[in-house]
Amino acid sequence: TVQEAALLDFKSHEIANTAWAFATLGTCYPDFMAALASRTMQEGVLVDFKPHEIANTVWAFATLNVYHSDLMASIAERVLQEGVLAVFRSQDVANTVWAFARLGVHDPKL
Repeated sequence: TVQEAALLDFKSHEIANTAWAFATLGTCYPDFMAALASRTMQEGVLVDFKPHEIANTVWAFATLNVYHSDLMASIAERVLQEGVLAVFRSQDVANTVWAFARLGVHDPKL
């Protein structure tokens, strides 16, 4: 899609900041949010996300009430990788947990 092509070069901080900006404005374009999710899940992208980028991204999706099951599953998998959660600040944990709860995501491993 046009959105996916435009986001092709987005790095983790650009994805997180863009999602955060749309949520802060209360503006939701479902196709664009799907494209952000697709970019996040591309090989080698999510592994570069810092804890606050993960938290801000899921917070944005939850704030906009955009449930993207594959994205949430990918983020849950990433957070559960060894050592990842250990570097989350308490605010990152709180925002991430809130987002999962808000979207009704129930991952037994979390």
